[in-house]
Amino acid sequence: MIKVLIVDDSLVVRLYLRTLLEKDPEIKVVGEAGDGQDALEKARRLKPDLITMDIRMPVMDGFVATRAIMSECPTPIVVLSSSINDRDLNIAFNALNAGALSIIEKPKCTTDPDYNSITTELIDQIKLMSQIRVIRRRAIELPQPIKQVVKVPRGNNFRLVGFAASTGGPQTIKYILEQLPADFPIPIMIVQHIAKGFIEGMVSWLKKSTNLQLKLAVNHERASPGTVYFCSDKYHLTINNKMTIELLDQPPANCFRPSADIMFKSMAQNLGRKAIGVILTGMGNDGTEGLKSLKAVGGTTIAQDDKSSIVFGMPRSAIESGCVDTVVALEAIPTTLIKLFTT
Repeated sequence: MIKVLIVDDSLVVRLYLRTLLEKDPEIKVVGEAGDGQDALEKARRLKPDLITMDIRMPVMDGFVATRAIMSECPTPIVVLSSSINDRDLNIAFNALNAGALSIIEKPKCTTDPDYNSITTELIDQIKLMSQIRVIRRRAIELPQPIKQVVKVPRGNNFRLVGFAASTGGPQTIKYILEQLPADFPIPIMIVQHIAKGFIEGMVSWLKKSTNLQLKLAVNHERASPGTVYFCSDKYHLTINNKMTIELLDQPPANCFRPSADIMFKSMAQNLGRKAIGVILTGMGNDGTEGLKSLKAVGGTTIAQDDKSSIVFGMPRSAIESGCVDTVVALEAIPTTLIKLFTT
């Protein structure tokens, strides 16, 4: 039985969530909290397996509450957002950076056309995230970003680096992009598994902490050095041999759209040994087959290590398949990339 603490300042929403969650025989709501301070006190006392966290609340908002809970009584936290405006998303993504595991859309009324998909995703997330072992102040103990500007020589043949991430990805990607120099000599493409509608907010949040250019990828756009391209959940992200981005309007692969496998396979097919593939924290195995294709044509492959991964599923799958050249801790990924341009 999964014990859940619901945190939301609306009594109506709390009752609604309780009714929705307890329809599943594997979930039991053990408590409710109407503000962040109440959430912290009940997390200490009730010791839930998972907490659903609202964003805007009196006394203590979702970010501050998450940070306090992860400091005092670490518990898997899923952030629920009913809004995608900048202020709310900034709080939500800061909560991820403070240790929350994922952010998803708050369930809507039963007449909404997306009701079934949103509620199914919420219950699936609760079941998955409740199994993750979190540790005290995990996210906010990330190494401090390097403040110095690193000049990257351009005397090499690499043309593109691709990152793949899922659970734990936003905060991990934030750390990496903070440390890469503004004149990074090749384009970067990123596939991040995240709830529908949230990638735009993630890009806006990341822009505040890096000197690189960040944007949503546009079909048939030529990829530029020092620019980071993200993909919405409507397409798969690929690259052709002329360094032009191609967005594919195709069904999900491995249950994901965009899929890391599709991105890495396009890199293997069109760039070969001139491509770098990096697989980061996340659940599942998306990216393994694509990274195997990249390895087979001489591309460079890197995986995040177990200790620094919030969830080691995706890196573990790739490593065990034998397609990873280098396994490194999160803090070493930026310098590992930079060294590829100096040797």
